[in-house]
Amino acid sequence: MPSEFFRWVIIDVDGKEYEVNKDNWEKCELWKKKDRKYMALKNFVRNELVGKPEKKQEPKHIDYMRKLELVDYCPESDIGNMKWYPNGVLIKDLILDYALKNIALPWGAVKIQNPLLYRTSVKEVAELMKEFLEREYKVKSDDKELVLRFASDPGAFPAIKRMIYTYNHLPLKVYEEAICFRREQSGELLGLARVRNFTMSDMHALCADEKSAKKEFEELCLQFQQLMESMIAKDWAFGWEVVNEYFDKYKEWFKQIIKKMNMPAFFKIMREMWHYYAFKNEFQAILPDGNNLQISTVQWDVKNGKRFGFEYVGKDNKKHPIQIVLHASSFGSVERALCSMLERAAGMEKEGFLPMLPVWLSPEQVRLLPVADRHLPFAEKLADEFELAGIRVGIDDRSERVPKKVHDAKMRWIPYIIVIGDKEVGGSKLKVVIREGAKAEEEKIVEMTKDEFILMFKEKYGEFPKRPMYVPRLLTKRPIFVAWSDSR
Repeated sequence: MPSEFFRWVIIDVDGKEYEVNKDNWEKCELWKKKDRKYMALKNFVRNELVGKPEKKQEPKHIDYMRKLELVDYCPESDIGNMKWYPNGVLIKDLILDYALKNIALPWGAVKIQNPLLYRTSVKEVAELMKEFLEREYKVKSDDKELVLRFASDPGAFPAIKRMIYTYNHLPLKVYEEAICFRREQSGELLGLARVRNFTMSDMHALCADEKSAKKEFEELCLQFQQLMESMIAKDWAFGWEVVNEYFDKYKEWFKQIIKKMNMPAFFKIMREMWHYYAFKNEFQAILPDGNNLQISTVQWDVKNGKRFGFEYVGKDNKKHPIQIVLHASSFGSVERALCSMLERAAGMEKEGFLPMLPVWLSPEQVRLLPVADRHLPFAEKLADEFELAGIRVGIDDRSERVPKKVHDAKMRWIPYIIVIGDKEVGGSKLKVVIREGAKAEEEKIVEMTKDEFILMFKEKYGEFPKRPMYVPRLLTKRPIFVAWSDSR
C-alpha cells in the first residue's frame, strides 16, 4: 500500500488549527498548555510522526496477566492465540456486557452473530480481504478455500443485504461480538497488545442521508469518550484519519465535535481513499511507557453501501440506496482494552500506588479473612449478603495466619479486604482495607457497617455490569492455573 498521509493538522478545542510535520511538531505552541490531555496528545503526535519509543523491557502487562491468572500463552495453538483462565474470561465477559448493555442496546442496535468461516470465492468477501493486507488465515475444506473472519464485515453485510427494511427502520443499527483473526507478523506479536485472534464489539448503522449519519456519529463519539474516561485510561488522545477532500468538506463539523468533547485532535490526511472509509477517528490510550493503543473508533463508510447493494423502501414505496454506513467499535479488541488497563496499573505502581484494575472489573471484589475456623460461619453469612447485592466475594478459609492471608489478598489486587474476628462477629462495624489510592507502605482502612459498605459499593459501581465469580468462593476449592503465580 502506498504511503497514505501527506498532511498533519492539530485542531484545538477552540477550533484553532496547527499544521505540523515530523520536523516541526515539537515547536507547536499548543504544547505550552499543561493540561494532561495536551501532554497525551503530544505523546500520540510524536508516536505517529517520529515513531513509538523503543521498548527497553517486556511490557508489564505480560507479567500481570499471568500472575493474576487472567490470560496466558497457548503453545498448543498458533502464536498470538491466547488462552483465558476463569478470571480473565470474567473480565472479557464484563467488558462485552458493557459494550452491549451500556452502549449498543441503548444506542438502538439489534444483536446478531455470524459464522467464523467464509468462502473466498464470494466476490464481496474477496474485495474486503484486499483491504486487510493479505494477513488472513486461510483454510481448505473439500475443494473450497475458506478464510477465518477478519476485522471487517464478511458476515454482517451479506446478512443485512438480505433483510427487508424501510425508512421507518433507519438508521438500521446492528451489533455483533465478533471473533476476528489477523495473521500479524510473528515479530510484531506482543502479549495482549498485538495478537492474531481477538474479540471486537462491532457496531454498524445504515443511514439514508448525511444528516442522520452525523447525528449517530456524534453520539458514538460522546459514548466512547465516556468509555475511555470511566474505565480505560487516565491519559488518552483523539486521532483522526481523513481523505483530503472530506477534510475540507467536513472540517467545520469536525471542529464542532472537538468542541463538544472538549478534546483536541490530531488529523492525518490522505490524498486518496485507500480504505472503505472516507474518515475515521481513533480513541488512543496513552500507556505509561509512552506507547499508545487504539481502543475505540467510529468510521464513515461511503463504499460498502454500493458494494453490497444496500437499499431501503422509502415513503414512496420505492427502493432507495443507503448513502452512508457507519462502522464503530467500542472495543476494537477486548485484548487491547485489558492490556491498556494492566499497563495503567503498572503506571500506578511506578508512582508508588498499589496497582489495580477498575473495581467493577476486578474478578474478586471483596475478600473476607476469617481469623479462625469459628469465624467462618459469620464470613459465609456476610458473603451471602454481599453476593445478593451483586458483589463478588471470596473467603480465605485456609489454615494460615492473618498476615499471610492479607499479603496474598494484596498480591491478587483485591479491592476490599475485611478481616473477620471476634470483634466483627460480636459487633456491628467492619474494618475495610481499601486498595484504591493506597500506597505500598500505608493502608487505607475505613470502619463501616455491612449496610454502609453495600450502599457505598452500589453508589460507586451500580451503573456497571455485574456477574458472579467464575471460581469457587472458598480459596481451598480453587485450583492453581499458573503454578508460579501463586504464593499459597
